[in-house]
Amino acid sequence: MIADQPISEKSRTRQQLQLTVLGFLVGLIIKSVLDSVFATDVAASDGIHSLCTRLMNFSTLEFVVFFFALLRFMFGAWRFHEETRDDPSNPMALWNMTMMVIVFLTFYAAGMTIKSSPLMFYKMFALAHGVDFIWFSVFTLFAPTTSLLGKAAKNFLYLDALTIGWSLLSVVFLSGFPSFGWGAGLGMLAIGTLDLRMNQELYFVRHGQASPAVAYLPPTTKRQVYFAGPLFTHAEWQWNAALADGLRKAGFSVTVPQEGAAPMLSGTKTFDAAALFSANVKAIEQASCVVAVLDGADSDSGTCWECGYAKKAGVPVIGLRTDFRGASGDPAGETMNLMLAQSCAKFVNVPRGNRDNHEAVVEEIVRVLRSVIHESRGIRDDRAEGASPRECHRARQ
Repeated sequence: MIADQPISEKSRTRQQLQLTVLGFLVGLIIKSVLDSVFATDVAASDGIHSLCTRLMNFSTLEFVVFFFALLRFMFGAWRFHEETRDDPSNPMALWNMTMMVIVFLTFYAAGMTIKSSPLMFYKMFALAHGVDFIWFSVFTLFAPTTSLLGKAAKNFLYLDALTIGWSLLSVVFLSGFPSFGWGAGLGMLAIGTLDLRMNQELYFVRHGQASPAVAYLPPTTKRQVYFAGPLFTHAEWQWNAALADGLRKAGFSVTVPQEGAAPMLSGTKTFDAAALFSANVKAIEQASCVVAVLDGADSDSGTCWECGYAKKAGVPVIGLRTDFRGASGDPAGETMNLMLAQSCAKFVNVPRGNRDNHEAVVEEIVRVLRSVIHESRGIRDDRAEGASPRECHRARQ
């Protein structure tokens, strides 16, 4: 199980550096390519009609192909940055940073050939996607990731292979048939559209999912989660551990009461109910959000108390329901107690078909967590250190 550690200053600096480098590279590429492709035509034109006539050529289509691909690469890199935990000790962090720079520099070289040589443009376009193929081949093999990123990475590999093949085929045809430039460009745009379709879960907002802008959490935002749920059976213990592990891999710092109780239950420490109670209460007060397992016809009494205390302390609660009894109709479940249902900011209802899929459950929790933490972060970030639950409650009023 991944260690429960807060985001370090080194990790925050690495995140800021990655986004700064990405923004600089994209800005440099767009500026340079625009100057290379259009500066001469704009300067030589004596009016709008003359400019439009000059721009109706293969170079303009190649620029559209280039710009469409650049935007997809840029947004894809940004979304991967959001979804991937930035662990300074993970060598994949350095790999991702290095390959991102190489890919965008290769794109820069491809853009600079648009005006001079269509053949060279498609050769460099194939090279850029070849570098991207190597990047995600290694990422898929060695990087621990969620099913969303794993699926997107595999899709990127397929699309890179398709783009490389079409680019090289375009080079062959353009050598003998220069007019094939229109077909080459339209084919590339079709592949780009296929990319948006295959990776819509990564690029676009799905029902019930926060938009990328809302889901993005700045490095300073707290990501501490208190995981509340019954923990008295082997099945409950294993379920809690599996979900907590998934949340940690997604970048959250998770407190699970059973982990604090484990040494006492095993006999390595003297059982101290007061110490456990105090530790759990403090963890709730310091959390950004509480994730509560609310299964059963009547939810676990300890979990209900934790939800009530979190509500009073101003900590948002996400109710997790995997129990299909009463899970249709009312989002909270028709059988859930009114007071408990009203204590929850949002709910995650797991469809029957996903009850045995830990990764799918974790992804749904993460999506809702990001939205809830974003909505409440202004209040949470302004909260005084060590403030009492009553003070926290007043701050929310």
